[in-house]
Amino acid sequence: MVILLLMVFFVLDGVGVFLAKAIKISDQDVYNQNYKSVFNWLNENTPPDSVVYANKEISNLIPVYTANNVFYSRFANLFIMSDKEVIERFVLNNYFEDFDKDFVIENERAIWGVRYIDRYGDAVQANKWREALGLKLKAQIRLPEEEINKVIIEVRKLQDLKLEAGLKDYRVDYLVWDKGKNPYWKVDERVFKKIAEINQFSIFSPYPD
Repeated sequence: MVILLLMVFFVLDGVGVFLAKAIKISDQDVYNQNYKSVFNWLNENTPPDSVVYANKEISNLIPVYTANNVFYSRFANLFIMSDKEVIERFVLNNYFEDFDKDFVIENERAIWGVRYIDRYGDAVQANKWREALGLKLKAQIRLPEEEINKVIIEVRKLQDLKLEAGLKDYRVDYLVWDKGKNPYWKVDERVFKKIAEINQFSIFSPYPD
């Protein structure tokens, strides 16, 4: 009987923890409500599958609420794409940010997914057995320094260019600027034509070459 009660307690406790996380509303969740007007505009004024450049928050939601594609999203590396293209798109999508080592580490999943997280976890677990059996231990490297440096090198190369020059090899049909969240962006209106203004959002389309 005691065991049964303990089992019920742990199940209910687990359900309680899950529900607490599921119904928790973050500040970003509240802010996301502002995007509805942008999504409505995209659905009403742009063709399906056109490509939108936007900040990471908007980019993650555009494929859910519109028929558009995005220039980059945190989930892009789940699909078939070379590491080189992933890094280029990530850097360009964060073109206006101040890049340093900490920024790269903070955005690890947006660049490499869980590749190095899993490798590190595998090494930690394997070494428990290896140590017990007297075998040579695997290297436990959380995130290789050379991989971080590759991103930093790409940042220096691309941020030395104008945004439109970095984007020239990629398709971008629309650019959405959230001036409330990203007031420091500098969109060159000689290159990008403003076609809509919705609250704190400006929507642009590149001028034809």
